[in-house]
Amino acid sequence: MAKVKRNIVLLMLGIAAVSHVGRAQDIYVQPWETTTVYLVCQSGQVWLQNCNVSASIAAVEPTGGHYHGGTPRYGNPRQGTLNPSSGNTGTQGYVSSLYSATRIAQAEKVTVCAQGGGCTESFIQVRRPNLVEMWGGWAHVMIGSTSSHVFNHFFTPTTRDRVLAVVAQYANEYSGASGLPEPWEPVGVNDSSLPTGGVFDICATVSTCAPSAQNPSGGANPWSGPHQSSAHDNGDAADFRGNTQPNNIINDTAVKNRFRQICQQQGLPVAIHESIGSSNEHIHCAAY
Repeated sequence: MAKVKRNIVLLMLGIAAVSHVGRAQDIYVQPWETTTVYLVCQSGQVWLQNCNVSASIAAVEPTGGHYHGGTPRYGNPRQGTLNPSSGNTGTQGYVSSLYSATRIAQAEKVTVCAQGGGCTESFIQVRRPNLVEMWGGWAHVMIGSTSSHVFNHFFTPTTRDRVLAVVAQYANEYSGASGLPEPWEPVGVNDSSLPTGGVFDICATVSTCAPSAQNPSGGANPWSGPHQSSAHDNGDAADFRGNTQPNNIINDTAVKNRFRQICQQQGLPVAIHESIGSSNEHIHCAAY
């Protein structure tokens, strides 16, 4: 996904000078977004001129639904950047800095320090707004939660409603149907998005993950794919169980093809049958 630049100043990053220590209000941005912030030296309510100021950023763990650590692979960044991250406030009383978020939704702590001592902490909250959690119902069950990502069923309200329409139509068409290799069951709804969206690194701690475009060597790969679809970042996708475990889509090629059509009819036009024949077989349905 291309980075988006927000051409407004969200908030100053307040910094303590000698006489005052305080924390600025949190800043909210979305993954991949860029925005301008100010680094200042502050005494009371006054921004000081000709003051040297510097800032550093560190990811806060655990946040964003990621209950794991790990070192990023393949050069993936762990937290956003400030450019520049230091300077002199000059006669205007501030250093203008461009903050660039990564694909990861998380809290990031910004420590800003003034010359001669005095630092304060601010927090940048990188997140997709307005995601809602989906719970199990009469036509579906929620599956796939792990210790690394405990909460993995967050959607935009529109996509949640479309997923509910998909499982309801599937149930209405196949519940009690005869001539099939197995009976209808409420279908398992797996990965959508984490609570605040962003990259869903399902291979964060799984050493047996298969190679993929974002994980060429396979194995554990924290803070990156293999979900390439940005719909999984944004709450606009779901994976429906298609293997032979309980709560699968009926194990019949025609039924699975029909399930894909139902997704498309209910407003999820990207409907892909993935990992066929494996324990991870599923149908990925997404808004784009």
